[in-house]
Amino acid sequence: EPLLCEIGRHPKRDLLLPVHRTKEGLTFNGWHGSGDVTCLAGANAFAFVTQGEEAAPIGTPVPVFPLPGELSW
Repeated sequence: EPLLCEIGRHPKRDLLLPVHRTKEGLTFNGWHGSGDVTCLAGANAFAFVTQGEEAAPIGTPVPVFPLPGELSW
């Protein structure tokens, strides 16, 4: 599914990030580590973002892992 916002990548490792999934795509409100309960509370899926030097731009398709109980489109 496409990203609706730019997401920074890590240069040496892939990321699994909490995102909010809509019919249009994925939004990301930032992530401040495992204690970021606010970010997790607003998430309904996780997105797999591959490593890289540049940010993943808007429109980049990424694999999505919906959380249990969420609708799939």
